[in-house]
Amino acid sequence: ELINAAADGQPLIRYRQTRIQRYRGWLHVSVGEPAELPTQMIEWDGRVPLPLADGSSLLFALPWTGGALAVGYRRGGERIRLPGRHHHHALKHVLQDLGVPPWLRGRLPLLIAADGELLAAGGSVVSNTLDAALRLQGNCLRWLQSSGDASPSLQGEGDVT
Repeated sequence: ELINAAADGQPLIRYRQTRIQRYRGWLHVSVGEPAELPTQMIEWDGRVPLPLADGSSLLFALPWTGGALAVGYRRGGERIRLPGRHHHHALKHVLQDLGVPPWLRGRLPLLIAADGELLAAGGSVVSNTLDAALRLQGNCLRWLQSSGDASPSLQGEGDVT
């Protein structure tokens, strides 16, 4: 079923607590059901690690001094200005370019500035604004994923400097 599915399809096989999915020629296996994600934004000052509903956490290497933050999840239509770029890009396209499977994209925690600007997605995408602030502070943002959870794994721990 996974092998013969259309190349642009998103085949899924469920067996007991195991899910097997194919994306870009790779099989992805996860055990258990993903945790329910909150629909409301979570306020965060960035001074201490922020535990998330799926067992993962966001944290800065040094206490954040750049102002109020919020954390939420994708709703669609988000745009981000990447370092070294002059224009904003659809987050969906950025995540596609990085090879993030569709079923994982909505599970990435989004870091939002007080003015509503998208600063980061998980540990793999950072905005121009956040990149500059992190460099100025000598800081880095990390997204630590729990090992026993069915949350997405993007090459292990996310680390953005």
